[in-house]
Amino acid sequence: PYETIEEYQSETEQSFFAIPKQNQKEALLEPYAETGIKIMMTSTVVPIMVNNRVVGVAGVDITLEVLSQMVSEIKPYGTGMANLISNSGIYIAHPDKEMVNKPFEDNTPLLKEAANAIKKGEKFSMTHISDALGEETYRIFVPIKIGDSDNPWSFSVEVPIQKVLANGKKILWICLMTGLVAVFVAGGIIFLIALSITRPINQTVAGLKDIAQGEGDLTKRLHIAAKDELGELASWFNVFMEKMQSIITQVSTNTNQVDNASRELSEIAIELSSQAERTSHRANNVAAASEELSSTVTTVAAAMEESTANTSMVASSSEEMSATFSQIAANVEEASIISGSAVTQAEETAKRMGELEEAAQAISKVTDAITDISDKTNLLALNATIEAARAGEAGKGFAVVATEIKELAAKTIQATENIKNQISGIQDSSRVSISSIDKIVNIINQVNDIIKTITTAMEEESTTTQKITTNITHASQGIAEINENVNQNASISGEISRDITQVSEAAEQISGKSSAVTEQAAQLEELSSALKKIVTSFKI
Repeated sequence: PYETIEEYQSETEQSFFAIPKQNQKEALLEPYAETGIKIMMTSTVVPIMVNNRVVGVAGVDITLEVLSQMVSEIKPYGTGMANLISNSGIYIAHPDKEMVNKPFEDNTPLLKEAANAIKKGEKFSMTHISDALGEETYRIFVPIKIGDSDNPWSFSVEVPIQKVLANGKKILWICLMTGLVAVFVAGGIIFLIALSITRPINQTVAGLKDIAQGEGDLTKRLHIAAKDELGELASWFNVFMEKMQSIITQVSTNTNQVDNASRELSEIAIELSSQAERTSHRANNVAAASEELSSTVTTVAAAMEESTANTSMVASSSEEMSATFSQIAANVEEASIISGSAVTQAEETAKRMGELEEAAQAISKVTDAITDISDKTNLLALNATIEAARAGEAGKGFAVVATEIKELAAKTIQATENIKNQISGIQDSSRVSISSIDKIVNIINQVNDIIKTITTAMEEESTTTQKITTNITHASQGIAEINENVNQNASISGEISRDITQVSEAAEQISGKSSAVTEQAAQLEELSSALKKIVTSFKI
């Protein structure tokens, strides 16, 4: 006859059907007492699925006495024991029947961990003092699953540690003795092999050590006795030493060259700095002289203006004396032609001076121009003095002015000579200019001869006032030219001052660069010395 599930009233009976139906998988039930016979039972049940729907269950009932008997007969190492524990921590089988259906003890942290592992269906092992065996044991828990059941049981085996380790100690001693013998034999063999291997290696190490710590002898070579890998190592070591020797030799040669070059560079830099300082000093001197010349030119300009006024007064009073000075006019005309030749030679001199540096060229042209103007000033002043002497009382005032002009011209010549002396160190090609200047001197001498002729004629015609008028007229023209030239000198003096300032600045820059070059040369020499010290530590 069929029975419905409602007819089963106990929790165990309900679980027999409910658990597999709910989980739709196999289940291993907790122990329960079979109704009417007082025997502890357990059941394994499996759901019957049709079209993914539970339509029934099938199960097998197992008495715990059978399991307890089977577990009791398991005695590992003779004194060990086994037991079976349910998922909820109830002893299902145990050698001590009193423990069956009692909870698993969890009075220590390790036992609590074991209980958790049983619940989760995990393996667990531990060592502890067993209450049942009364000694230290090794206990292992292994999960027992029925199909895909979610509540596996656990099978526990507990073995005394002394029993487990007894055979292990024998095996351990045997292994130790065997191992010691093997170690001694292998050690001897390895020693012989290592000796044959390390001997050439030690030779190589000794060679490298001698290079690193000793005298650095790069001429040493290793003796190659074998043709194996160690012989090849020694061979390549010798090749390395040969290349190293060649490299150090080249480095030594290059170091000497660098050392010599650094010293030469240092000497050149020092000389360049010295030349720059001298150039700067000379430029400063020339600048000072230019300032003095500018001041002198300003004074001359003032005197020229006064002279022009006086000459105009004399000329107005001497217009009636122009008839008797024809010969003087001819001589003065010839002097003018010769002076023109002198100007031509001065221009040629200026062209040749173009080989000098730009600043020196400008200064030389100015000094030549000033010299020419000064000579003309002397000439005109001399003419004025002579004419004033011939004019008697009427020419005294003019004679005073002419004397002042001559003195100012002399100062101009002196300042010009100072400038020439200061720039003599800068003009590298002044020898060509000297030749042209000599020609100018010769022409000026010719002018002086003609002037003497004029002087003789003027003495012969001292009573003729026309000569005075003519000379005064020429003197007036000369003073006007002097005044114009003086103004030009003032402008040129400013240019000289600016050029000299640029020369001084350039010299200071050269001096600064020379100092930097000197420092770099010193550093290069220090590096060369350090490199030479390293190279000398090797024997090549």
